[in-house]
Amino acid sequence: MSDHPDDSSLQKDNASHSMNQEETSPLSSDGLPEELPPIEPPSAGFIMQLFVVPAIIVAAIIGMWALFGKMTAEEENLTQVLVEIKSNNALRRGPSMHKLAQLMQVDAHRKPEEKQYVNNSVVAKQTANLLIHWLQNVPAKEKEKKEVLEAQVFLTRTLSMFETPDVVLPALQKAMHIPVEPKSGDRKEQAMRDLQQTVRKSAIASIALLADRANQRKEPLENSALVLELSDIALNHDEETAIRQVATYALGLFPGDVAEQKLKALLKTADQMTRLNAAIALSRKGSTAGYHVFTNVLTETTKRLNKKEAPNEEQN
Repeated sequence: MSDHPDDSSLQKDNASHSMNQEETSPLSSDGLPEELPPIEPPSAGFIMQLFVVPAIIVAAIIGMWALFGKMTAEEENLTQVLVEIKSNNALRRGPSMHKLAQLMQVDAHRKPEEKQYVNNSVVAKQTANLLIHWLQNVPAKEKEKKEVLEAQVFLTRTLSMFETPDVVLPALQKAMHIPVEPKSGDRKEQAMRDLQQTVRKSAIASIALLADRANQRKEPLENSALVLELSDIALNHDEETAIRQVATYALGLFPGDVAEQKLKALLKTADQMTRLNAAIALSRKGSTAGYHVFTNVLTETTKRLNKKEAPNEEQN
């Protein structure tokens, strides 16, 4: 008897196996299963991995690229602006000064950690050097001279926006002492003198702004030489009244006994606003030396108001 199955039994097994396959996985006419596995919608996690996460990564890369590109462009732009302001061509200087003002204004309103210029001592030094350059290179011709004086006014005011007083103060001190034309009956000559005085006033006002912000930071400016310069201007009766007033205001923002003594001396000056500025400064320092100035101002104001009301009462 043979151990191998005969052909008939093999055929039966194959037929049985084929029938089982047909029962378990019926095929369509094209040879594919008639029943496909159910289609399920993709899960939220799958969508996050496939679309959202890559999109966030790409957006972050683009954002960083744009940020650094913008910073680089602004730095290059600022460098070019400063170069143009030094140009002898007023047509190039003017737009560049306007652009610098825009850049500084935008930067001043940024968050402290995002500021690029106002805290930058290098940019402050470059701007201060521009002011010194134009203080030392004033043309003789009237038109060009006027344009340079206007640039000086702009630069003195721009320097007030920096938070680096030690860097910008020397240039502002120089601007306080520019030569001024004598008073003249000639309209053009007097206009030139007025512009020179505007440079000086702008420089002193910028010093006041720097000193005020330093006080707000609890870092008062210690500058004995500047205190003496401001007091000399404020006490000089030959100076224009407006110059003396702003110098007195600036002086009041500096600490120390010398500043306080000079302010007390200014209480005796003839100009009421100068006296009032001195009295206000002394009161901030805790001194009552200027009390009589306040009472006098109130008394004079009351008298003026009464005089204005008297005619109205008579008419009624």
